[in-house]
Amino acid sequence: TLIELLTTKPPYFDLAPMAALFRMVRDEIPPLPASGISKQCEDFLRQCFRRDASTRPTARELLKHPWIENARNELASTWLPKEIRDAHNMVMEADIEQESNINAMRIADGLAGAVDKMVASVEYRDSIFFSSELPVSASNANVEDEKNNANIRRLKLERRELKKK
Repeated sequence: TLIELLTTKPPYFDLAPMAALFRMVRDEIPPLPASGISKQCEDFLRQCFRRDASTRPTARELLKHPWIENARNELASTWLPKEIRDAHNMVMEADIEQESNINAMRIADGLAGAVDKMVASVEYRDSIFFSSELPVSASNANVEDEKNNANIRRLKLERRELKKK
């Protein structure tokens, strides 16, 4: 959950299982981190934890929440290739209610093409990197030695058992 990502611990981790279950039912929302989260993040969490499903925002509505939008824009501006950013912006601007629209399908195809290009370049880079001869590390050699020693011990034990019979 998002709370686990923020705190590295699940909500109510410090309670016994039955006490945690009781608190989950009784508390309006799980305990939020005391510090380190923005007001937008806190608002996002509070909206997600609404018990009444009729008042809880849908996933599409939550994707438009300012906290998600800010995070998306920040990430997109730093690591996504330009083709994907452009396709993403076109999809977000398209009318979500008209997903069957031909233009939305073209945008999705463009996004898929950009992702395919990115995956192909990563696969190419990885194929070059992993095909080069790398020295076997000492730790790998030790693991192989241990496996060989274990096999030798096993064979010796089997030989002794056969001699006893």
